[in-house]
Amino acid sequence: MEDTPQVTVHRHQKHHADRPKGDHVLTFKLDHPMGTLLERSRPMTTIRQLLAEKGSEVLAIGPDETVLDAITMMAEHDVGALVVLKDGKLIGIFTERHYARNVLLKGRSSPKTKVSEAMSPHVICVAPAQTVEECMAIMSDRKVRHLPVISVNEVIGIVSIGDLVKSIIGDQKFVIEQLEQFISR
Repeated sequence: MEDTPQVTVHRHQKHHADRPKGDHVLTFKLDHPMGTLLERSRPMTTIRQLLAEKGSEVLAIGPDETVLDAITMMAEHDVGALVVLKDGKLIGIFTERHYARNVLLKGRSSPKTKVSEAMSPHVICVAPAQTVEECMAIMSDRKVRHLPVISVNEVIGIVSIGDLVKSIIGDQKFVIEQLEQFISR
């Protein structure tokens, strides 16, 4: 039997007395054949927490606006997607991908094409209580890069794949810091 410690990182739901029921937890554990050498946990990042850090500004456009208006707004705000609202209701999403596939590749004119002609009316949304990991899985499975966040039938934010990756890197830094602290003992 080898005496090399094994590092395991678990992401799971676990109830703690000091946390809400069903809270997701990231557990870092350093195991050795003779027993656990180190174990640390912290709550997994939710979309609510991510929006609190990055901001929850929602950039929206109407379906009758032009694609030129949409891409101009996206460029001015350095974003890759806009939610499409009609009478305050979410009816679609317009992204750089929609522009490339539904306008450029089809030879359409940006000033003459309406957002409604290029957007996707099939919007995949998430809730504020969902975790970053859950949203990353949704993005991967559904092949999307932006997820509007909905609470009480209202768009309260939007998260991109870049936002999620940044958060996951933060979790990895947590694991690295725990290992460094253990090694420096």
